[in-house]
Amino acid sequence: MMNKDKQISSVAIKQMSLLAIILVLAGLICFNLALFIPSVLGAITIMSSAESIIFICRKKKSGNRHWLPLH
Repeated sequence: MMNKDKQISSVAIKQMSLLAIILVLAGLICFNLALFIPSVLGAITIMSSAESIIFICRKKKSGNRHWLPLH
């Protein structure tokens, strides 16, 4: 026979299961973002390193400029 004082309440079980679901979802989001963040950082690096070339091409004002960003 179970002692009623030593039983875990249903509210505590619901809270623990909700916490477990939140932690699993946070883990999945972090795992998927771990694959995405390096590509974004690489794109930012390439854009910042090519920025001077883009502005040099914009200064020349010769030729077709429709392919340049920020015109």
